Amino acid sequence: MRYTNLSSFQAHLRASSPNHLCRIYCIAIPDDFERKEIVYAAISSLNIPLPEIYNLSGIEVDLEKILHILNSPNLMGDQPIIFLNEPDKKLFELLVIQCLEPLVSGYLFIGLKTKPISEKMEKYGVILDLTQERPWERDKRWSLSLQEKARSLKKQFSSEASTLMIQRLDSDASLIRSEMEKLLTFCADKDLIGCDDVRAVCQENRSQTLWKLAENLIWDHTLPSIAVDPSNFSYFYGFLFALRQQLLIGDKMHALAKSCVPFSHWDIHFPKLKPQLLQQRAIAAERLGAIYFRKGLEILFDIELFSKTHSLSADIILDCIYMKLCANFVPR
Repeated sequence: MRYTNLSSFQAHLRASSPNHLCRIYCIAIPDDFERKEIVYAAISSLNIPLPEIYNLSGIEVDLEKILHILNSPNLMGDQPIIFLNEPDKKLFELLVIQCLEPLVSGYLFIGLKTKPISEKMEKYGVILDLTQERPWERDKRWSLSLQEKARSLKKQFSSEASTLMIQRLDSDASLIRSEMEKLLTFCADKDLIGCDDVRAVCQENRSQTLWKLAENLIWDHTLPSIAVDPSNFSYFYGFLFALRQQLLIGDKMHALAKSCVPFSHWDIHFPKLKPQLLQQRAIAAERLGAIYFRKGLEILFDIELFSKTHSLSADIILDCIYMKLCANFVPR
């Protein structure tokens, strides 16, 4: 059985716990933290008071060791539980072959970053596959989860505030979890958690800020208004990377248009762009022209080379970037 929705998978665990759970679970989620969190939640459904869990790395174990553990109950008679994280392709294929015969003892939880392709695994096990989940779908799921967490403590967490929190923390699952605990402590005497509370507790992630600044400069030609430490080249190179990514997006859009790729297929090439934003960027890319993006990439290359051969502060070089990129824009 294969699930592509977390809520449906959780419903399966509730309905099957503790005596009718499958012996093989495959959890495919790109984010390491969330993958482990869901695996351990599934293990808790077994209702074993003190489970003995074998945490195995896929690159450091072989099939023989896995089967030996699964067939070796401990002295108390408890069945072994294995969490095998990120097995390589060869080991996964061997496990699939092993699934030709269902396990009779032990429980095997397999964690993957990529989409598992195995009809045999689906026949004898349960797969949760969130690898095709779009970023905005994931963020919405996380937002609802945060609101549910607040409700469990008899608090209301507005959808605007939960969305803002995810945005400020750059959709980092582990950071969101830890900051949520801080936020709940901060709002211990409040029944309603709002955007102001999120801003007071959750510091905006720098990479998210740089990405927004790069978007504004490349697509809207809006100059950033953030003071920069003259010696902060870490900020400079992070901003340079974000600018380059925006220019590459525009250049790729022109390449797709030139190749006559239907717009309905563009979402495959830009999985992180929401449909509405993708359409806006496509219109803007056509308006700005292919030369704008290619010339912009050349400018960034020259400035990065210049920064490595001259002793100038980061803020002066950033001013040079703003001046050259804005001069590159010719209204059409």
